[in-house]
Amino acid sequence: MYTALAQGALLEVDSSYFETPPGRNPFSPQVPQQTQELAPVAPIRPVIVEEPQAEIEPLESIVMEHQEPAEESTASPIEEEAPDLTISGLVWNTDRPQAIVNEEVVGIGDAVAGVHIVDIRRGQITILRHGKTMTIEYKY
Repeated sequence: MYTALAQGALLEVDSSYFETPPGRNPFSPQVPQQTQELAPVAPIRPVIVEEPQAEIEPLESIVMEHQEPAEESTASPIEEEAPDLTISGLVWNTDRPQAIVNEEVVGIGDAVAGVHIVDIRRGQITILRHGKTMTIEYKY
C-alpha cells in the first residue's frame, strides 16, 4: 500500500495485486500437479514373418485357347446430331466462366436444352449429351 497525491486528492493505492512474491513463477500452473508412476515396459522385439513361396508354372504349361475374332457389326454407329443451341455470348476469362445459351445465363455444370455444360472457353463451349462430349463454336 502506498499513498499518492493526484489532482489535489490523497489516494491510497493497493499495489499487492501487481507484486509477485519472490521465487514464484507467474507462468506455472496454480493447481497442484499429481505425478503418475509409470510401469516399466518390456522392450519391443521385431517379429519376422516368412510368407510361403508360391510355385510359378513355366510358360510352356500354359495353353492359350484360340478365340475367333467377333464379327464386326455392319450397322453404322448412330451419329449424334448437334443440339439446337444458340450461343449469344461468352464470359471465359474469370474463375466462374458463363455463357448465354438459348437466352439463359449458364455456367459450368448447368443444364440447358437437355445438355450439360462441361467447359466454357474463348470462342467455344463443350457440352455433354448422352455420355458424349461435343464442342460448339461461338460465331461472333
